[in-house]
Amino acid sequence: MRRLAFAALSAFVLAAGCATQQPTPPRGSVNVAAEIVSSGVWANAFDAGPGVATATLSGPRGLAVRITCQAPNGAVKITDWGFSKPNQGNAPTTIYVGSASAQTLGLIAGVGDGRQALVFDIASNDRVWNSLTPSAEIRVGAGGAVNRWPAGSAQAISDVVNSCRTIGS
Repeated sequence: MRRLAFAALSAFVLAAGCATQQPTPPRGSVNVAAEIVSSGVWANAFDAGPGVATATLSGPRGLAVRITCQAPNGAVKITDWGFSKPNQGNAPTTIYVGSASAQTLGLIAGVGDGRQALVFDIASNDRVWNSLTPSAEIRVGAGGAVNRWPAGSAQAISDVVNSCRTIGS
């Protein structure tokens, strides 16, 4: 009789313990609310030969963001190394410029320097760039994470986009 009572009590305790456990997220997954904050200093360059405008954000871990645009195609290519945790592969991507946003398909992949990054293109004539003001907050979202770029990012993007528009569009 004692064994039966002990078995019933043990089963009850185990069932109660299982009911209160939180599910374990899959390995390599990212919390949907994950926020990444990039920091560093922006530098701009223009190569007149091929007509490529570039802005790079260098931070404590090296290169953090690269923005390029080559005339005449007018595509702004963004490489953001803040996305080291999300799984690799195609990722719906949103860039936020102030209150405006644009969506595209990006790719989270290794980029040859031992790190992974999010890479995506947005046309230089996309309406999202109309929201570029010196104080506009820039954020990029993909793979369940959002990277908030530092102050001064809007000006760096504006310089690249305007260089590309002047030559290529």
